This record gives sequence, C-alpha cells and structure tokens, in this order.
Amino acid sequence: MGLLIFSYLIIVLNSLFFLIGFTNNIGAVGAIAGGLMAIGSDTVIIFMAIIIGAGLVVQQSRFSILYFILAAVVGAAAVHYFLGTTKLIVDIIRVDVLLIIPALIVIVTSFFTKKTKSKIKYVELPIHKPIRILILIFGIGISGFVLFADTTGGSHRITDTFFGKYVSKSLVKPFHMERKLRWCKDKYLKSSCRNYGESYLFNAGVLTVVEINEQLVSGQIKVLKEKTLKSTYKISMWVVHIVLFIISMVAVWKLRFCIAYVITTPMFTPNPKPTKSDFDLAKVIKNFIKKI
Repeated sequence: MGLLIFSYLIIVLNSLFFLIGFTNNIGAVGAIAGGLMAIGSDTVIIFMAIIIGAGLVVQQSRFSILYFILAAVVGAAAVHYFLGTTKLIVDIIRVDVLLIIPALIVIVTSFFTKKTKSKIKYVELPIHKPIRILILIFGIGISGFVLFADTTGGSHRITDTFFGKYVSKSLVKPFHMERKLRWCKDKYLKSSCRNYGESYLFNAGVLTVVEINEQLVSGQIKVLKEKTLKSTYKISMWVVHIVLFIISMVAVWKLRFCIAYVITTPMFTPNPKPTKSDFDLAKVIKNFIKKI
C-alpha cells in the first residue's frame, strides 16, 4: 500500500509541476518536458524502468519505497557513467523518468492484482454512519480552512491563507521570477519609456526574445531588476490549493471507514479486569522492553 501511494504521489507531483509551468508559459518547464520525452523514449531507459517496475511489483517489502528511489538513482548514475553526461539537469530528468515509468507500472498492475481480505473484522454499528458523516464534514472544514480561509480577515486573497502564506507561496515563487525592464519606444524620447516585465513584452507580441536581447545591447532597454515576481504566481497557487484539497478529500473518503472503526472500537470493546501480574513492576518493565 505504501508503494502504491508513493507511486501516485510521483505522478501527481509531476503533473502539478508541468500544469503550473504550461499554464504560466514558463520556458524552463517546457524545456524540461522536452527533455523528459526525449530521455523517456530512450530504449535503455525504458528497459531499465521496466525492470525496476517489475521488480517492485513481484518482490514487495516494507523497504520497497527505499529500493525504488535507490534503483532510480543507481540507474541514472550508471547511464551517466557510460555516456559521460556533463549536465546535471540531464541526470535529474533521468532519475525522474526512472521514477515515473515504474510508478505507472505499479499503478496499472494494482488494478489487476487480487485484493487480500483484511484481517480486521469490521462490524457495522448504527453509530458508524453519523461518525463517517462527521469525519467528512470535519475533513472538508479543516482542509478548506487551511487552504482557502483568509487568516487576515480582509481581502480574501490566496496569498493570505494559512497554507499559502507559509508553504505554497515560497514553493511557487521561484517559477515566476523575471527581469523588470525599462523599454523606450523611441531611444531618444524619455516620455516614451515605460517599465515592463520581460514576459509582458514578448507575450503581448510587442517584441521577440531576439529583439529584447538586441535592444538590451543597444541600450534601448535597461534592466531595472534582475528578479521580480510576476502576478501570475497567484494562478499557480490556486491550482496547487485546489489539487491538494481534492487529494485530501479523496484520502478522507477512502479512510472514513477505518477512522470510524478506530474511534468506536475503544467504546465497544470491554476492558479486561486487571490481574495481579498487571501490578508486577518487573513484568511490566519486561513486557515494555519486549514491545520496543
């Protein structure tokens, strides 16, 4: 189960990364996507990924996730050694491919493997249904508060939410940095000069990337700041928060029976009467050490 969850996590994180990149026209993400497809179509990489995926499916243990990560890193290192790769980003993409393909194999095979019956005997009680409903309500409330509630009580911006303020903003910001430029339509007329973000000039069709570089050399464009934050980062934050909310709701929905069982079990399980051995300090310490 842990391996399957880890496989889903790999696919979700990769999908989220590329979704944010493509929706905000981040060039580096497009380059990584191209490298991912190029390396992912390599016969050697595909062969290694299939071996890793098959090994994980056939031989599962409590260390499967660790073996999964190590196999991906060792496989990428072996290809690096034989091909003599000089760029680190290429090795990172290889590791990612060797995680994605086996993860897909694990997920696909999970639909065809026979589900083992749980050893826990779940007895449906009248109280279970209202507890499951309360679990769903509390799950929605907690996730909604953390991801979407404005902690400042003012503007209701995604950047003022608890998760946005302390987590997602710092994660998303590096993908939305650009240069702030001062562009003059007429080089010799100061009144024609305005401040723009670099992405605005070529996204609006005003200038191409080549023209921007040429005018930087000629002095018609001046760099005011090397790094400034684009306003589109808020869109990425909304995407991250919505995806996390959906994931949390799916997790609560899947685990609602288990949570209800754990909550109600102590209520309806009679406690055995204490015996004299329960008050023997030496035996208590000995049993405690055994459990550890």
